[in-house]
Amino acid sequence: MYTILSDDDGINTQICELPPHLRCASHTLNLVATTDAEKALIKSSTYKTICRLAFSKASNLWNKYSRSTKAADIIRSIANCALIVPSDTRWNSYYNAISKIRKIPDSQLKEICSQLKAPQFTKPELDFLNEYLDVMKCLATALDLMQGEQNSFLGMLLPTIITIKIRLQTMKPKLKKKLIVQNLFLFKRNTNVLLPASTELDQYLSDPGTDLCILQKYPSLKKIFLRYNTAITSSAPVERLLSSGKLFYHHYEIS
Repeated sequence: MYTILSDDDGINTQICELPPHLRCASHTLNLVATTDAEKALIKSSTYKTICRLAFSKASNLWNKYSRSTKAADIIRSIANCALIVPSDTRWNSYYNAISKIRKIPDSQLKEICSQLKAPQFTKPELDFLNEYLDVMKCLATALDLMQGEQNSFLGMLLPTIITIKIRLQTMKPKLKKKLIVQNLFLFKRNTNVLLPASTELDQYLSDPGTDLCILQKYPSLKKIFLRYNTAITSSAPVERLLSSGKLFYHHYEIS
């Protein structure tokens, strides 16, 4: 790149082009879990009421916890844990904050609200928070997966979206079936007897392994993978790198 830009004799006629712009999939998916989810409030007044009440009481706890060391000590002494305060700039922080509250036993949560003089959660409100966590679990898992620094390839985007859609459709009938997400993807193994594979592609498709390391056995597919699947699905790893840039600069400045 430096040679191309610094060539003044006009001999080098190469054109500098940036790769095609790809939107941050993690940011778009986060909007589905936040902005798009707000549209459900318009369709049901009952849902809107219980949603506002449950989240406002949770916000009350977060405010007391973050603004008062005494309140934080009370929560730690009763529940033996600290709360997570959500942040608009951190994806999944709202989900993680609600999840932390629901990990506290109901009896301890009731005592915390009593000592902090905060509004008590009702049974329907706690049930609503539980269902909120059930529905958002697959989205939160997908966000953590796509904004990670390992195994977050562009080829994972479409399977991730399809998996989320399937899981949400499974939960759609009034959440009668509770779905616990251990892993985002569910792999179906073929138990039938496999025929001898004649090509590298056949061997890859017949391979029962699901780890990325199996590409070492298939050099042609590995080459294709590196060419078309290296792009990442999220800008988060790059942002973390840039935010740490000043630390590297300071290190070299001192040395």
